[in-house]
Amino acid sequence: MEKHYVVLLALLAFLAIAFFRDSFSGRGEGIPNVTGNESVIYLAYSEACPHCHTLMNYIQSKQTEVRMLATTNGAALKPVLDSYGVDWDFGVPMMFAIAGGEMLALEGFPSESQDIGGYFMGKDFEQQLCQSRGGEPQLENSDYRYCKLPDGFFLGNKNAVDYVLSICESARCASLHVE
Repeated sequence: MEKHYVVLLALLAFLAIAFFRDSFSGRGEGIPNVTGNESVIYLAYSEACPHCHTLMNYIQSKQTEVRMLATTNGAALKPVLDSYGVDWDFGVPMMFAIAGGEMLALEGFPSESQDIGGYFMGKDFEQQLCQSRGGEPQLENSDYRYCKLPDGFFLGNKNAVDYVLSICESARCASLHVE
């Protein structure tokens, strides 16, 4: 009977390794390359991330001409971010675009239950979070909109997404060849 357990455990281990192989190796779902003159934003996400799906739904609700290319294979995006000096720790959701040679990137986004007025847990809470992380508040008419963090990312909220989308709508955001 004990021999059957060993065989069963070995089979389960083999299946687990086969299932997670692509995740551990950095392979998996790729990002389609874009041809033509499309304006593009890139998004790294996880299937199990409620923040990611809320962000994706928000972008899709904007009915923009900007194309969103999303992947669960963040390793494919890492070299691009590195080339722009952006230090990404693989936290998701992470969205970026390249406009006029400048990287515009945001990390995080409030889930539906955390979204208060488009901000993570409300404007006051998010402003305090920005300050505690050493960020630079981005203002419009002296009113807080979003936060630029020291690592180059924007703290993800609806205003930061709207900002990136508006840039990509007015000035084409570059499509990249991503392996």
